[in-house]
Amino acid sequence: MGTTPNGLPYPEPTDPVAQGAAAIKALAEAVDPRVGARAIATGQATLTSITPNTLATLAVSFPAGRFTAAPLVFVSLNAANVHGCTPAAATAITASGFTLNGARTTGNANIPVSWLAIQ
Repeated sequence: MGTTPNGLPYPEPTDPVAQGAAAIKALAEAVDPRVGARAIATGQATLTSITPNTLATLAVSFPAGRFTAAPLVFVSLNAANVHGCTPAAATAITASGFTLNGARTTGNANIPVSWLAIQ
């Protein structure tokens, strides 16, 4: 049995087929602690921006029961033209959701945002 540079086992072409189940089990046991029981949620939201330089907020809810604690939340502006937008931010993060914040410095168009949450 060979191993990757990161130490994950894999069957060699010369290993007997009969040992295939053992090779798959070894790989699963090596990967499992590295991945862990991660919970993930993604989504898109739209901040309604009415007045330049005014903070827009939106409550975002995670799927019920997805997280057991506050996850890490990453947000990104999701527009072809993000000029005139401040960076979006996630605040008040809990196991059930977060508050999305953002603003425009010019114009009054809505602000589409993509988000990713990982526990």
